[in-house]
Amino acid sequence: KHPVALLYNDERVLESFHSSFTMALLYKYNVTKVFNREQLFAVRWLVIQLILATDTKPMFEELAAFRLRLSDGRFAPLREFQDCITFVRMLMRGADINHGAKPWDLHETWSMRITMEFHAQGDEEKSLGLP
Repeated sequence: KHPVALLYNDERVLESFHSSFTMALLYKYNVTKVFNREQLFAVRWLVIQLILATDTKPMFEELAAFRLRLSDGRFAPLREFQDCITFVRMLMRGADINHGAKPWDLHETWSMRITMEFHAQGDEEKSLGLP
């Protein structure tokens, strides 16, 4: 097994690494000094949530849950904390892979690029022993 996979217990390895690295940068450049302990805990939690939202593995399950919540008539992202987080996670996912909203020629180009990137990443992860 690759050391990074072992470090993050084989679960969402790249997203976990990116979350950890992001927080390390925030500490390194003193961005965190403006927060008290409770606020810093909330910022860290939010950074992790937003980065995990870019993981494509649970995308369809999360999208189905989001659609179900939207359809029940009680979705209230300005009043309900969990609805707000769900909404922001969907925004993050849309920002991460947004080529579907582009004109067809750009969408097709980006679809091919992202597919090639995903395959190359998968091949590299496999060769490194990552899950």
